[in-house]
Amino acid sequence: MLWGLVTSATLLATLKWLLFGLGSLLLLYIVLLYMLQEKFVYVPEIPGLSRAYDLKPSRYGLPYENVPLVAKDGTNVHGWLIRPQGIPHNPGPTVLFLQENAGSIAHRLPNVLFFIKNVKCNVFILSYRGYGESEGKPSESGIKQDAQAALDHLLQRKDIDTSKLVVFGRSLGGAVASWLAAENPTAFRTVLLENTFLSIPALAPCLLPLIGSVIGHGNKPLNWIIKSSWKGEEFVARILSPVLFLSGGADEMVPQWHMRGLHQAATSPKSEWKEFPTGRHMDMYQVHQEEYWQTVNAFLEKHGCFVWN
Repeated sequence: MLWGLVTSATLLATLKWLLFGLGSLLLLYIVLLYMLQEKFVYVPEIPGLSRAYDLKPSRYGLPYENVPLVAKDGTNVHGWLIRPQGIPHNPGPTVLFLQENAGSIAHRLPNVLFFIKNVKCNVFILSYRGYGESEGKPSESGIKQDAQAALDHLLQRKDIDTSKLVVFGRSLGGAVASWLAAENPTAFRTVLLENTFLSIPALAPCLLPLIGSVIGHGNKPLNWIIKSSWKGEEFVARILSPVLFLSGGADEMVPQWHMRGLHQAATSPKSEWKEFPTGRHMDMYQVHQEEYWQTVNAFLEKHGCFVWN
């Protein structure tokens, strides 16, 4: 009996130390996550690739203008206004391209080329602060200012049709595009959102499962520690323009339930859903190009943005 009591006490003490150790590890994990989280959220450089622009639109034979911008807080950023070759005064739409996370706008040029080839549009692609040759350090509030500066610039131009502005965003860019369209309800004829997320708290446990019990979709107890929350679900609910949701069923980065949740949150009656069952996070415009671009063009034409072939 005495031996049983000693054994029980030892087991209880061991269990207490084990729980204490696990709790300490979890606390350390959360502290590190809080301190380093924006290094996870924002990835201006792809490992092994230069932050400098190895490619520029001229490499593809596309005329372009480097456009310096100053955000509201004084940060100097920039973008490229890229036009179809031989069409200096393009009567078609202008797409504000808000890039996904990793890398610079130079890495998005193949996607821009497909836009120009298939939609016959101008493309303004924005380099967020801290990305490429833009100054500053990325943050949610800062990138919102950068996007607003890009839109303000486009709205004052005389060489594009500002009644045919379209905003496109994939992944992080989809959250930026949703916010910008919500804040400027009459600026965009249409909104194109591709493989983006409900919010950073909702996405975090998909990438870091250990935190799923305390950070995640809904009212999890530690959601408040997320500095860049990018609440796409709330942004989408305020968009008045027609939204086309382009969703990859095989997205390996953002589970498709995020896009379905955004679609359900949309209040614009002219919004549409298009799923590519085998579409992955980044390559739908290439791998499924015929169906993809037919879908985009049909949506733009339906809403008065596609004027010539």
